[in-house]
Amino acid sequence: MYTLKLQGQTRTKIIAIGIFLFFFALYFSCSLLLAQTGSFSNYGIFFELDTPRVMGDMTIFDADHYRTKVHPLFVLLVNPLGMLLSSLLKSHLLAAILLNSFLGALGVFLAFFYFKFLTEDIYRAGLLTCFLGITTSQFFLSIIPETGTLSMLSLMTTYTVFLLAVKYKRDNFWVWVLAGMFTFAVTTTNLVQTLICFTASSFMQTNFQKRPLRALARVAAFLICILACAAIFARIQKVIYPSASLFYLAESYEEDFLYTSMLIFQSPATVIFQLLKHSFFVNIITSIPDIYSIIGQDKPALTFARSLNYLFVGWFAVGLWLALLVAGAVQSVTKKLEIPLRVGFTFAICLLFNFALHSIYGRGVSGEMEYFPYTGNFSFLVLSGLAYFSLPSKYINYILLGALALLAGINNIMLFIRILNIYG
Repeated sequence: MYTLKLQGQTRTKIIAIGIFLFFFALYFSCSLLLAQTGSFSNYGIFFELDTPRVMGDMTIFDADHYRTKVHPLFVLLVNPLGMLLSSLLKSHLLAAILLNSFLGALGVFLAFFYFKFLTEDIYRAGLLTCFLGITTSQFFLSIIPETGTLSMLSLMTTYTVFLLAVKYKRDNFWVWVLAGMFTFAVTTTNLVQTLICFTASSFMQTNFQKRPLRALARVAAFLICILACAAIFARIQKVIYPSASLFYLAESYEEDFLYTSMLIFQSPATVIFQLLKHSFFVNIITSIPDIYSIIGQDKPALTFARSLNYLFVGWFAVGLWLALLVAGAVQSVTKKLEIPLRVGFTFAICLLFNFALHSIYGRGVSGEMEYFPYTGNFSFLVLSGLAYFSLPSKYINYILLGALALLAGINNIMLFIRILNIYG
């Protein structure tokens, strides 16, 4: 009997394409179901996400593109394709859903190659990627049109470039500039993560202890190149889309002071709890969201800011997730694994930056710290720690990772159905 034997590269391509198609279909179908409830026309009801505004940025030429002050080139990146899809599909809503689902699935697709480069095990990489694709942050931000999907994709690009630089000594300056431009184009603050990764890579490549000035000059040149190129493209965007804002003007950030809070200095325990909750729990395994009313909205609103309640299956998923994450961290330290330690240390700095940023920035219109819209900026930093966990038997690894993805998937889909029923 003939047995089909696939070469390594062919098998990798099949798994990667299969993962992309599966998650694109999942995100697109779930997004369509949610759109049928009419909820995407309401501001702020989904964890204070600005869905109508983002759909306008994606698909409507003459929409008010004022949020380019913090998403500097988002409109220039997505609006041309969004308008083309709108024209072909005869629907702005359908075009936004299709584009958002595609970007979400593309981020998962790129994550597969990150895990493959790190673990050198395509099956383990596939299971890790499936878990990422079903996490709260990736799932909900990929079915609710938002800037988060492109933000996650841009950060995955940075993380992959960084991993290649650490593991294979591939540290091309202009590749880094493109990665930095991509992250900055979507969200201004995410440039800091690319800067941290680039700085770490430069220090490793140039031997910082022997040639510190060369490494620092390289970092300065990197930052100058990105800001200069972004400023030029922002002006081009302004010419094409007159309502767009320029990120380099101080007055562009006046509105964002409304989302800041000094609560960290008055009640640090409250803010730290919220940060830890959104970094290690609800952004990974979906908790039961609380429901509240917004004045002027005809539909109830959802938030993760008020509680930490799980379905029965969710608690199992949380327990397994934390156990594997801690085990991975312990193995990296005790076995002194060079690449995991270097990558993990750099990612820890990126995570601390996000903690510092969101200890002040993230207050919602309700006055509470609504962090979920920003979890796409740091979820992978936490989740990637699972890649460091390894038992002597690779099959037990597969079983545990598969069980984690399955439990998380069941929990998150069950809560998605509950949300559908709320708005249906």
